[in-house]
Amino acid sequence: MALERAWSRAAALRQPYCLLVEEPGIRALPPLLAPYYRQSWIVERRILYKDGEESRSQWIFRDDAEVSRVVAVFNTAVIPPAEIPPAESAEGSPEGTPFILTGFIELYGASGLIESERQMFDGGEETLVEYQYRQIPAGTQMFLIRSDTRRKFLDEEGNEQQQNLYTDYYRYTRNYSLRLIERIYQNSGAESAAPLRFPRRSLDSKNETGFVAPAIAYGSRFLEDVEAESPLQITYDTDERGRILGETRRGEGGDIIAELRNEWSENRLDRILYKAGGEERITEYEYNDAGDRILERNFRNGIIERIVHISGDTEVEEIYMNGELMLRSHWEGGRKIREERIRRTAPGER
Repeated sequence: MALERAWSRAAALRQPYCLLVEEPGIRALPPLLAPYYRQSWIVERRILYKDGEESRSQWIFRDDAEVSRVVAVFNTAVIPPAEIPPAESAEGSPEGTPFILTGFIELYGASGLIESERQMFDGGEETLVEYQYRQIPAGTQMFLIRSDTRRKFLDEEGNEQQQNLYTDYYRYTRNYSLRLIERIYQNSGAESAAPLRFPRRSLDSKNETGFVAPAIAYGSRFLEDVEAESPLQITYDTDERGRILGETRRGEGGDIIAELRNEWSENRLDRILYKAGGEERITEYEYNDAGDRILERNFRNGIIERIVHISGDTEVEEIYMNGELMLRSHWEGGRKIREERIRRTAPGER
């Protein structure tokens, strides 16, 4: 996405996408961020405009050492004034425009390590994460050892409630390389099944490119419909570079209910293997010399179901049934432009 870096709101309206960067001072702080501000900190605001409308905003607080201490990103969804309850008036919103904010707030220590995270969703629900570190070996380097995640929401009567969700424990080798993450759920049975959304690479919100770009999925759409029984425990295996090698989900009694394994070559994900409930899915990738993904193959229980040929923003998707090609679709820029149904040849035909 081409961006023009602007230093005035007027310039922000010239291009379909534009990033406005400014230092508005503490008077422009939204009430949600005011409690996090400390005297002498520098405030920077970045606003992403799409077709002349504010699409996303980012706030960064830096201390005297120019370390980012607070990073917040808000998505602005404009709603008609008639639909706004009295408690959600437009007071304090930019230029009197009513909006609902979703996004996240991250708090960092003086060392630059994240200490807590607050994610806000539609309907007023929030997820809160707190991180704990330890110096390993003593007095040298800080390592993440634990994170606790809880949920804040409104019940049917409109009262605010909190619920502990899970705790992540981080295990290291003797060389202090991360080799295992163990997730223990505090409240099981909330849902009978949950989508498998792993593996994915999370964004670095302090990075300007990450602020604009969408999340990058290492996985495949072939796995997006996968649902696994809600686990009591998830274990992530990693290599010495912190890359995810596998995910194991366990239920009551420690029984394995789902497994996912990744095979890497350098920084490229070559193969994903998923097993659960007697079903096995495999996704394979191929790359060109430049490192661009050019091919994806999907198998279910050893039988080919889908092949995708990729060239830039053009994709040719082939769908198979019982190992035979049935449908070929052509995509450009994420839109299907042509579809071909392949006629099956009967025995003896040419």
